[in-house]
Amino acid sequence: MNVTILAANGQIAHLVEERLLTEPTFKDIQLTLMLRHPERLSELNDNPRVTLLDGDLTNPTDVIQATKDADLINIGRKSRDFSHGMDRLLLTSFRAFFYFIVLLIIDILLNDLLAHIP
Repeated sequence: MNVTILAANGQIAHLVEERLLTEPTFKDIQLTLMLRHPERLSELNDNPRVTLLDGDLTNPTDVIQATKDADLINIGRKSRDFSHGMDRLLLTSFRAFFYFIVLLIIDILLNDLLAHIP
């Protein structure tokens, strides 16, 4: 299973990362961690289960790139904090997710169509 954590340097994100990387139950999970300064998690550079990505939640391209192979996505930010542009941040993330879903639907439809062409 591929788990992506966006804004992966927060307190809650660290707790989730630690559990996913240390508990035997989660030994098959691969982690993609996106944050603005991946050097802040440099201690995870050598972990073969972790991919660190430089990215910003307000950039749809970064969000799409980080989540393209994800089975589960976690946003490591306080969703109730709308005082610092969080509304824009969430809207951008949802736009990226919607764009991803539209591409996925197009891909499924094209594959289905091509399967019926002799």
